Amino acid sequence: MEDAAGLDIAGIGEASVTLVAQTSFDGGEYDKIGRELKKRAGDTKVENTLCPWMSKAREAAAEIAARTRLMVVIGGRESANTAMLAARCRAAGAEVFFVEAADEIDAGLFKDAEEIGVTAGASTPNEEIARALERLR
Repeated sequence: MEDAAGLDIAGIGEASVTLVAQTSFDGGEYDKIGRELKKRAGDTKVENTLCPWMSKAREAAAEIAARTRLMVVIGGRESANTAMLAARCRAAGAEVFFVEAADEIDAGLFKDAEEIGVTAGASTPNEEIARALERLR
């Protein structure tokens, strides 16, 4: 949003602006950026490149995080999608353990937990999720 607000579009003349984003980008932030660009450049087209499944996954993770207050997020540290899941869980008030693989889970940290939420990035292999769940059990 800061980049959009500071963008010098005045000198582009008759050129148009098109906004696209990685499919896992946050929808609310994307809408804000689109509105800002439309204020600054009248001929702005906002392409809906966002994945609805990713938005639903983030919402579900935030709901679980708010209830459990303890989340394990499984996925690549370089994955924008998985990082957003972790951020949403933190914003919902949960303590977040971000791991790439099941063997990073220190089950001792969870021995007194009554309930633990688990979510995973879209590209996290099902086998790794299953291993993480088993380790937590």
